[in-house]
Amino acid sequence: MKINISNLIKVMCGSELQRSSLGKDTLSVGDRLLGRVLEIKNGGNALIDFGRFRALARTQFPVREGDVINVKVLEKGIPIKLGLNNPAQEISQPTKKMLSLIQFPSENILEKLQSETKKVLDQTNGIFKGRAIPVYVRDILTRISTHFGQMNIGKNSPILGSQLKSYIENSGIFFEKKIENVIIKSFESNEKTSPKELRESPEIRNIIKNDLKPNILILKDFLDRNGLMLKILGTKNLESIRSTVERLLAEMGTQQGDTTVRHDSRESAHTLTYALPLEKSNQRAKLKVFYSKKNKGKSEEEFKVSLLLAMDKIGQIRTDFFLMDKDLNITFFVNDRKIKEYLDDHSEKIVGSLRNHFKRLTLNVNISENEIEAFEMKDPGVMSAGIVDLRV
Repeated sequence: MKINISNLIKVMCGSELQRSSLGKDTLSVGDRLLGRVLEIKNGGNALIDFGRFRALARTQFPVREGDVINVKVLEKGIPIKLGLNNPAQEISQPTKKMLSLIQFPSENILEKLQSETKKVLDQTNGIFKGRAIPVYVRDILTRISTHFGQMNIGKNSPILGSQLKSYIENSGIFFEKKIENVIIKSFESNEKTSPKELRESPEIRNIIKNDLKPNILILKDFLDRNGLMLKILGTKNLESIRSTVERLLAEMGTQQGDTTVRHDSRESAHTLTYALPLEKSNQRAKLKVFYSKKNKGKSEEEFKVSLLLAMDKIGQIRTDFFLMDKDLNITFFVNDRKIKEYLDDHSEKIVGSLRNHFKRLTLNVNISENEIEAFEMKDPGVMSAGIVDLRV
């Protein structure tokens, strides 16, 4: 028995796997863009990825698939008309912001989820106190609250490692793919596996319980159809929570759409950026994970992540981690010489705490505002084959 699970999943979730057009409708003649040519269409038009959106374009210069181009908008429309920028000109801050990676979840949604779930679940003054709420609704809200629980990245704790792993793997972006993998394995071992057996599979039950997406979908369904929540929360609170849930699902759908499009394209890799929930309000952190298509011919494991930490007193620090087999390379990018000197002075301590876990360990500290700023941009270097192999 053969079944194309990928197509089945895409049909089931088609409405959520659409590519976001964020940014395309705000273009003006003269805007400067940085993009990557994904495909040359019949007639010579090019499909170009501009980071936050993709568009068909006519160019006044020859382009090839894979080219990274610095362009300006000459004419709006479908397709848009593009001309080359002067390479010596610096890209403006508004344009850089437009080209920045879409992080998940957005900081506003992250803060609202933390605030609203705490407000509802607080044992002392929470809205649910003394209310007869279905157990499964409480459980779902508790799991959502736990998923976005605050992290203390200053502590060397195994709890942080497991929390970070779950935060990425159970983000909802990979939900259908994880279900697909379980179904494929089930049919590989038993072609007569029934739908009932799949529904009752411990693996699928575990995914549904722990993954963010099904929990959010079930909560949304309850909020949409149950008058009990209106009586308990009131119109204002209910609409606030419902709006937050809907926006989270929209952001999740955007990321899933991007992942699906890129998986079907000729690109060998892409990135996802996660906003991390930190304990301290004066800190912000983003983690960029590099994903690539599996290369069966490679014998070595590669893994790359990049962390951008913004702190109130010392500003932004970018740290890149590149692991190949058992060799780890760590590179810090800082914007101040004193910070570089501090890290250099403590490099032996940093390396010493990690040395036993790796065959070879390299640590570098560089002063580079450009590399820190480049964290927010689509990374052209991710196109080369086999940069990273991250398995969820």
